[in-house]
Amino acid sequence: MAKEIKCPYCDEWTTQSDVTCDVCGKSLKPDRTEEEARMRNFKPLDIPLIPINDDDHWFVKGVKIVLRTGQMIFIAIASAVVYIASGAAH
Repeated sequence: MAKEIKCPYCDEWTTQSDVTCDVCGKSLKPDRTEEEARMRNFKPLDIPLIPINDDDHWFVKGVKIVLRTGQMIFIAIASAVVYIASGAAH
């Protein structure tokens, strides 16, 4: 016999293995479906790094590589500080 769960919308009992209620058809786990929808719509941050073009002079490319490396190091340090601060807050 399968375990049963009470629907949060219609207060009827239905099998826990179901995703939706047998009676009203609504989701048995609305928090989970909202989280899944947020994860599907998630877009990673678009961090603007200095662009390196193919037609740049070799000296300009070198300077841009150094500057881009500095940008990435700064982002890594800032991320570490945020991570440590968020861990200390909890």
